[in-house]
Amino acid sequence: MHNPSQTVTQNPLNRRVKGLMLGRVIVITFLWVALVVLEHTGDPTPTRLPLTYVILITYVLTILYALVLRQQPNLKRFYRWQVWVDLLIETAIVQSTGGLDSGFAFLYILSIVAASTALPSRSIFGVAATASVLYSFLVYLDFMAIIHPLPSPFTLRAEAIPSGSYVLYATLLRMTAFWVVALLSRYLAESLRQTGQVLTYHNHALEFLKLDGKTVLDIIYEESDEQNLQAEIDTYWVQLGGGDPAAWCRKLQGRLPLLHLKDCVGTVDNTSQHCEIGSGNLNFTEIVSAAASAGCKWYIVEQDTCPGDPFDSLKISFEYIRANLIS
Repeated sequence: MHNPSQTVTQNPLNRRVKGLMLGRVIVITFLWVALVVLEHTGDPTPTRLPLTYVILITYVLTILYALVLRQQPNLKRFYRWQVWVDLLIETAIVQSTGGLDSGFAFLYILSIVAASTALPSRSIFGVAATASVLYSFLVYLDFMAIIHPLPSPFTLRAEAIPSGSYVLYATLLRMTAFWVVALLSRYLAESLRQTGQVLTYHNHALEFLKLDGKTVLDIIYEESDEQNLQAEIDTYWVQLGGGDPAAWCRKLQGRLPLLHLKDCVGTVDNTSQHCEIGSGNLNFTEIVSAAASAGCKWYIVEQDTCPGDPFDSLKISFEYIRANLIS
């Protein structure tokens, strides 16, 4: 049964989480295929086993992520967690394929780009900073002979002992690449998000028809990105369509900048008609409280038809709102 209190704003992020997991599987499968090819070429490099362990661990982690995905109450936190773990995996891959000379330092860049598609700017720069720290620390340990990177056929250079100037140059070059990608990703993401206009959708009763057990309004919000489409709930039409206006306000947490306050009352011939705020069947105390908690900024008082002078109806609605809904 569909839960009317469940938020519908996370579905686009759900797709991004799945995309992140799919991308990880593609990259790690590429590495696995490369190792299989090396096996058939008879390459004598003795360090395939550590990389194989990293690949297997990554597969297992991704499977676990997939199994617990439906139980995650906060997909953005879940996405961020996966990106941080990916940075550690990428560090292990770099160490297992030659350290400073590894050809897989670019994997850090993939995590930075992944962060830009679903996380705020501070997270993008946080990922870039973490990648820089992890990579430079790994290189430092390598150069100081505290740890020894594993030789690998995936290295970019043949020299066994790099000079200090080469280490500094290579490290700064890669760290610069991390930050350039972070800045470009952040710029592109913000350019798309901050166009200066926000599209909102105003519902009527028709959207409460059901398709495959879901209302059309559910589908509209589930299949759209909250950054591209916001909600403009009309309380009268939600009620008329058989929905709960307060529940819909809670469902659209963070996605409801506008709310149309419109009351309705039943008639003797089993129809519904418009009336002044507070004169009908809707519980506006609960509705406005739910909307405020959802982040609503604008409340639009509306009445399509009036029994007499519209200004008399406006006065009744105004006095009710001032007495009951404004603290």
